[in-house]
Amino acid sequence: RKDDVSWNQAAYEGMQKAVKETSVKVDLTIVEQVYDPVDIEPALRDYAQRDYDLVIGHGFQFQEPIIKVAEEFPKVNFAIGTGFKLAPNVGVYDTKLEQGGYLMGLISGSLTKVNIVGVVGGVDVAEIHRGHVAYLLAAQKINPEVKVLNTFVGDFNDLAGAKEAALSQINAGADLLWQSGDGVGIAVLGACKEKNIFCMGNAVEQTSLAPDNTIASFVYNWTPVFKQMIEETPQKAFGNKM
Repeated sequence: RKDDVSWNQAAYEGMQKAVKETSVKVDLTIVEQVYDPVDIEPALRDYAQRDYDLVIGHGFQFQEPIIKVAEEFPKVNFAIGTGFKLAPNVGVYDTKLEQGGYLMGLISGSLTKVNIVGVVGGVDVAEIHRGHVAYLLAAQKINPEVKVLNTFVGDFNDLAGAKEAALSQINAGADLLWQSGDGVGIAVLGACKEKNIFCMGNAVEQTSLAPDNTIASFVYNWTPVFKQMIEETPQKAFGNKM
């Protein structure tokens, strides 16, 4: 959802700004809640058949369907969010979660009063894993005594599992939590608010979800990469790059 206060909202806001900043005339269409690969492929094919110049799948779950559909529609450009497979008409854009994770780790290691902090993620995929490792390394660099609890719930939208994971880390002594991943993050912030411990946001500014507990947020700025995609498409310079 474009108003999920997380991953998708960051992309929506970034695209809106990119469209305003570019000199290329853009007819923008956004479809929400297409998550399952079974639903993704027909949606991609529908856009391709309607002669859209650029189709963006914001998430790694779009990779296989895009690679398949892109071969059928070589004149349509496709972009995969956080994927790794390329084609002449397919490009990939990725996050730098390790950079944000490192900053969140420095903050956590500095502020913890009990030397126990935690991080909860959705699916253990490359970009999320990098962020969690960076969080741990940074927390331990600034505070060698800190213990970092790390949990992946296996689904970006498992709010119940994420809240349970967060509460488990809090019960294990953690006094500050970070999180990464769509609905997962919302649930973690909710648990921190409920237990009145500090937390940190991810993807967008998430202070509104736990105003008295959120001390920082790592924010994605997707505008530059979306603007580049838009401007490369009419120049026929898109595809086969990350």
